[in-house]
Amino acid sequence: MNFKSLIFLVQIFFVLIFSSCTKKEEKTFIKGYVLIAENKQPVDNAVVNLYFQSVATGVYQGNYEKIGSYITSSNGYFEFSLEKKQYTSLKIEVLKHNFFTYQQVLNPDNVFATKTYTLTLNVHAKGWLKSIIKNQPPCSNNDNLLYILNYNYSCGECCNIVNKAFIGANVDTSWICPLYAYSNVILLWAFNNNVHSDTIHILFADTIVRYIYY
Repeated sequence: MNFKSLIFLVQIFFVLIFSSCTKKEEKTFIKGYVLIAENKQPVDNAVVNLYFQSVATGVYQGNYEKIGSYITSSNGYFEFSLEKKQYTSLKIEVLKHNFFTYQQVLNPDNVFATKTYTLTLNVHAKGWLKSIIKNQPPCSNNDNLLYILNYNYSCGECCNIVNKAFIGANVDTSWICPLYAYSNVILLWAFNNNVHSDTIHILFADTIVRYIYY
């Protein structure tokens, strides 16, 4: 074996040694299921987005940037493979037609504390309630109808008319409220000291109409 061949073999040897000693980038898997909160049924074909915030060159990055997206399977399953980096925050989001947008902020310290971080994302499907209010003859300017809609959950995207008084003769109005499907709401209305109550089951991707004529 000549000298050049020997040098070449020595170089190959050190390359192999260095490669075997190089530590691979650690990865964590974020896995889980998207379910309907009210009945625990899986949500298929939902878009699950994963975002991050970080510190770049010593400067805090306030905006979230997308890491990736995943379309849920027939049983609502999703997963992401994530390299361990200096994230300051992680956020997961679920989007689907006829569903309320779901977002959850994740602590990177908790996520990277394990090889597999498991989540169950309970999302809310949409249904609608249309209320039609009309004061019928004979009418009076002193007529007063009190309308109250009760539901036992907090929802920033749901109905913004939940407690309203309609005063006078010329009342003829309607509106539509998005609400959580598969849930029950209670509609109350009072006129001339007569109080009426109706429990309404909100249907998925459908509009229920309630008429209040007085």
